Amino acid sequence: MPAGVLEAIEAQVVGVARHRRRLVASGQHLKRGVLLHGPPGTGKTHTLRYLMSVLTDTTVVMLSGDALQLIAPAVSIARALV
Repeated sequence: MPAGVLEAIEAQVVGVARHRRRLVASGQHLKRGVLLHGPPGTGKTHTLRYLMSVLTDTTVVMLSGDALQLIAPAVSIARALV
């Protein structure tokens, strides 16, 4: 993974979660998605596992490989779980 990529992902994902109360109080929604794309072995799964370990009270629906055609149903499930 190129230098700074994990930090940028963490700032966007974890940063938003850390400010959850203030964002909701100001009328912002927290419905967010993260799409990690790249060839095998670039750290996508490890990055997602790290984010899940930090954001323990966050709903995660993970798709990989051949399951990508199931994005629409996965989004519906994620919305129902919020």
